[in-house]
Amino acid sequence: MGDKIDGLKEMQATFSKMKRGAFRQVAIPAMNAALDVLVEEARSDVPPELSHVRRLIRKRIVKVSDTEVIGKVGWGVGQRGSKSKRGRTAFGGTRTSHGGVGINTNNIHWFLIGTGQRYTLKNHAYRGVMEPLQGLKLVLADAFGKGSGNAIRAAVEEYRARIREQWD
Repeated sequence: MGDKIDGLKEMQATFSKMKRGAFRQVAIPAMNAALDVLVEEARSDVPPELSHVRRLIRKRIVKVSDTEVIGKVGWGVGQRGSKSKRGRTAFGGTRTSHGGVGINTNNIHWFLIGTGQRYTLKNHAYRGVMEPLQGLKLVLADAFGKGSGNAIRAAVEEYRARIREQWD
C-alpha cells in the first residue's frame, strides 16, 4: 500500500539522511498531520447522539528518537494534565447534573466494554451494571482502515511543505 503513495519513499529516504534537529522539525508536524486525519475519521464514525463522547478520541506523539516518530490515536489519549483536568467529564464539569461522574478520559473504558455489578466500598450500595455500547469498539480500527491512505498523504504533504520551508 505504501509504495503506491507518491512521495512516501522520497520522504523516508530524506529522513534517513537528516540531522536530528532538522528531522524533528519535519517529522513531528508530518506525524501530527497524519494523526489529525485519523482522529477526524474516527470521530466521524461516532453516532451523532454520542457527540459528547466524540471529543474523547484524541492523539498524542508517544516517542521521538533520531530515526522515528511514534504517535497514537485512541479513546482518552492526549496530553496528560493535572488531576483536576483529567477528572472533567465530556460534558464539561467534574460531575453531571443528574448525579454520577459522567464519562471522561478516566472511565471511557466503562462506556466501551461495560462493567459488571458495581457496589460502593463504604456501605455496599448497589450501583448497577453498565452494558457496553455496541459499535464503538471498532470505531478506531475502522478509522485506521479507511483513513490510513489519507493519513499518509497528509504526512507527505506536510513533509514537503516543511522541507521547502527548511531549505528555501
